Amino acid sequence: MKMEKTAREILVTLSVSDQQAFGVRYDTMSFSDPRTRRFCEHLAVLVCLREGVEETGNVTLRAAESPSGELLLYFSFPREIDQGLFSRVIEFFDLDGLLDSRRVFLRDPSLCAEVYRYDGRYFLWYEFDTSPRRFAELTALLLEYGTLSSLDRAFLIEHAIPLPCAVPLLLN
Repeated sequence: MKMEKTAREILVTLSVSDQQAFGVRYDTMSFSDPRTRRFCEHLAVLVCLREGVEETGNVTLRAAESPSGELLLYFSFPREIDQGLFSRVIEFFDLDGLLDSRRVFLRDPSLCAEVYRYDGRYFLWYEFDTSPRRFAELTALLLEYGTLSSLDRAFLIEHAIPLPCAVPLLLN
């Protein structure tokens, strides 16, 4: 049995010998078959544990058979319904606080950031396309190094000095 992550789902590949060992085959797979259902439920739990998914009821399964007779099971997770685009400005009173905050940042293509300097302080504007829970977690971690700012991005763009070379230091 081989488990791998694709762009949108988890692929579990069962060879012919794996299928014999587990007692499942593509042509006999049916939700009404207790052996197949039990096997798929156990496998879904393993996939959820591997991916860190807390709610196992949100997993969908699609089965296919390869030309070589392998059973291909595709497990997918629905995208969070409440996902959206969130942004905030954090103020740092010195450069050390800003640089220390780089430990918090995730490598995520949906995370965007800009750094500004204004009135002797540093400001981090960040935007994240994610769930509200995940955005709140990132914000809480950043607040260990800075404070919420009353300034917004529009003010910073107009009045502050942009520091584009600081962004790669934070996000990499």
